[in-house]
Amino acid sequence: RILIGFSLGALAWNWSNPAALMLALVMPLLVMNAKSRTTAGLTALAYYLGSAWDLPHGAAVFFGNNLGTGLLNTAGGYALWLGASLALSLPWWALWTSNHYWRGLRLLLALGLVALPPIGIVGWAWPLTATGLVLPGFGWLGLGLMAFWLVLLASMPASKQAMRALLAALSFLIFLPVAMTQRPNPAPFWQGQDTQLGWGSGSLYWVEMYEHTQILKTAAQPLEPHHNLLLPETVGGEWRAVQPLWRNESARLNAQHSTVMVGVRQTYTQGYDNCLAAIGQHQGIAYCQRVPVPVSMWQPWSQTTSAHPHWFSHPVFKLGNQTIAPLICYEQLLVWPVLQSFLHQPDLILAPGNSWWSRQTHLPQIQIKAVHAWGRLFGVPVVTAMNY
Repeated sequence: RILIGFSLGALAWNWSNPAALMLALVMPLLVMNAKSRTTAGLTALAYYLGSAWDLPHGAAVFFGNNLGTGLLNTAGGYALWLGASLALSLPWWALWTSNHYWRGLRLLLALGLVALPPIGIVGWAWPLTATGLVLPGFGWLGLGLMAFWLVLLASMPASKQAMRALLAALSFLIFLPVAMTQRPNPAPFWQGQDTQLGWGSGSLYWVEMYEHTQILKTAAQPLEPHHNLLLPETVGGEWRAVQPLWRNESARLNAQHSTVMVGVRQTYTQGYDNCLAAIGQHQGIAYCQRVPVPVSMWQPWSQTTSAHPHWFSHPVFKLGNQTIAPLICYEQLLVWPVLQSFLHQPDLILAPGNSWWSRQTHLPQIQIKAVHAWGRLFGVPVVTAMNY
C-alpha cells in the first residue's frame, strides 16, 4: 500500500500525459481504507514524497546558484521535501479511523486541512485538483460531486470491499475517455510568451535589467492591436527602475489598445513584493503575490530579504471589462489561492512563472498541469508564461 501511494504521487503529478492526474483521486481511498493508522500515515507520506520527488534537486540548484553561500545544499533540499511531505501527511494520520461510519467525514476534513492554511501553505498535490479532468466545466458542483463520490466509496464497510473496488474501477473507466480528451479553451486576444533569460531574472543590476527590457520589448512588438501579452514572473526586474525604459513602448501599446503584463519586483527598505505590472493601455501594479515560496522567498526570520506575503489580498483584478485571476508561480501548486480567486468568477487565469532553477525537473510541468486542471474545471481559459 505504501509503495502504491508513492507510485500514485509520482505518476499522477510527474507523468507527461495530463490524464495521469486522475490517479491522484485514488489516494484518499487508499489512505483512509488502510488497516492501521501507521499504514495510513506512511501511505500519505509516500504519496506526497512521490508527487514532489524532483524538489530536492530543484532546491539545491536554487540555493546553490542564487545565494552562493551554501545556505541550502542537497541535504537542505531533502529536508524541505521531507518536512513538507510530513506536514501534509499528518492530517491523514491523525484522522484515520477503523470505523467506516466516520471514515467519509474524516476524509473530507483531511482534504480541507491540507488545502487551507497553515498546512495549506505547502498544500501541493491536492487529490481533488484532478476533478477538472473528469468533470470539466462543472465548477463548484464538480468539486462537491467528486468529494461525495469519494466519501461514498470510503464509507463502505470491509464486507463490501469488493463492491468498492468494482465501483472505483467502473468510475475510472467512465472518466478515462473524458480525461484523455483535452479540449483547448483559447483565451481571445491573449497570448503568453515563454523566455530563456535564465538565472538572475528579477535582480536589481542595472545592466541586466536594461538587457532584459530590450528582449521583452522585442517580444511585445509583434503584438496586434487590441491584443494582450503575458510575460513571466520577475523577468521585468525592479519596477521603479524599469518603468522609464518602457515609456516609448508603453505609448505605442496604448495607441493600439494593447497591454503587456510582466512580472516585476517592488523593493523596499524591508523586503519586497513579487508583482504583476501592466504596461500599455493599462498601467501600474495590478497584483502582488499572495503566497511567496516559503524559505526561498518568504523568510519570516529576515524581514530585510523576505518577500511580503499578501495572504488573502486581491484574489482578482480588473483589466478593462475582464476579471482576471492571477496565480504567480508557487500559487499554481496550492489550493486555497485558486479557490479564493474562483469565488469571484474570473474570466481568465494568468499564470506566470520563473522556472530557471527547476527547468531540468518536472516541477514546471506540475505547475502547468495543475493550473490547466483548475481552468478546465471552471471552464476558464488559462494563459501561461514561463522563464527558463
